[in-house]
Amino acid sequence: MKPNNELGTELSAEALAWTMLSLENGMGIFHFIAGDKVPAFLYEKTLKNIFDSENNS
Repeated sequence: MKPNNELGTELSAEALAWTMLSLENGMGIFHFIAGDKVPAFLYEKTLKNIFDSENNS
């Protein structure tokens, strides 16, 4: 049985692009509010984790 695309672990290229854009925008707003409390490496590390989990599923 194939997993439901809406509930499964696979993301389409468009869904992944929207996820990355949303993450970037959210982190930008958070950085604007919290300033230096947001680690500079957090966005890069998160994207690496997303792509690693995409490759390992």
